[in-house]
Amino acid sequence: MNDEIMGRWIVELKAGPQFYLDRRSTNARRILSAFDADLVADPAQADLLWLRRGVGKMLPQLEPGQLINHFANEGAMINKGRLTGNLNRIGAPDFYPTSFRLYDATECQAFFDQLPGKDEPVQHWILKPANLSKGIGIKVLREFDGLHRQYQAGDLSDPVVDPKLEYIAQRYIENPLLLNGKKSELRVYWMIASIDPLRVLLFDEGTVRLTTQEFSLEDLDNPLIHVTNTYQQKRHGNLDSAANLKWTFADLESYLVEDLAIAQAGFFENDFKPRVRACLKTVVEAVAAQLADTKTEASCFGVYGADVILDATLKPWLTEIQKNPGLSHDDPIKINIVPEMLLEAVQIALANELDDWRELPRRFEWVIGP
Repeated sequence: MNDEIMGRWIVELKAGPQFYLDRRSTNARRILSAFDADLVADPAQADLLWLRRGVGKMLPQLEPGQLINHFANEGAMINKGRLTGNLNRIGAPDFYPTSFRLYDATECQAFFDQLPGKDEPVQHWILKPANLSKGIGIKVLREFDGLHRQYQAGDLSDPVVDPKLEYIAQRYIENPLLLNGKKSELRVYWMIASIDPLRVLLFDEGTVRLTTQEFSLEDLDNPLIHVTNTYQQKRHGNLDSAANLKWTFADLESYLVEDLAIAQAGFFENDFKPRVRACLKTVVEAVAAQLADTKTEASCFGVYGADVILDATLKPWLTEIQKNPGLSHDDPIKINIVPEMLLEAVQIALANELDDWRELPRRFEWVIGP
């Protein structure tokens, strides 16, 4: 871990702060050890709890004033199906690709109704299991006869997708921004510090993720072309250890300005981040009432990731939102982003509980609030 970065973020909190982290939160534990806080084995003794699993069971047991890093109903935006339903309910905003829940009878019918009568080579959709992550179960299609039989005729003799899973169909972005010929996707980090009052912030740096093979619409079954998730890139094929799967925002801006000449200096500050803040504001306002129903006296906050694809015109498309947004930080890109992001996020959550906003935030930027 970068000692210079960590040294800037050792903070003094209220007397005797105590953190509880579950066994799965190994990366968070490594980072949060920089705080002047005690790690306790009993959740009941903790001022702040950081969990990866078991949130639903823990929430009703917490006392007023305890902090926990999840909302009971955050599935309203984390689950791809529920996010689709909530955004369709408010009018399908133009930053979210057209999407349908195939497990909802009305939306499933609407999906098939809007398809052309004959499969066309430019009609591409990406199918995603609503409640899975890491790019698992994703398929890209441009022929739909088999899918139509599966969903409308109940023919499972040769199912196109796993019939045990709930899928969304999302319009595939056919003109993604290509970096050295490869598809790319941006991971941004953001947080909800509180629901009442509503306080939402975006971190000023994220990562750019690339595929290992050049983009093509000819080989739709190849995840090394179409799925930017690093887990999938490492899982399939023999990954070259020298392959550069991540860029910084500065790397990307330099490429846009100097190599492609399609953007001006200051692209991220002046164009990308304002548009992403507007996207996140719309999402949170669409689900805030559901998040507020926590059924607990504890104070909830959340640190999230959001995946954004830039198309060839540099328009950002929000494709999904993640909880537990990849806190590993062993590569040379994330080591300079993730620890500082998480430390400031927790400091903001604690300051929010104390209503002490002096010199906060530092690298997070307001989406809603303070």
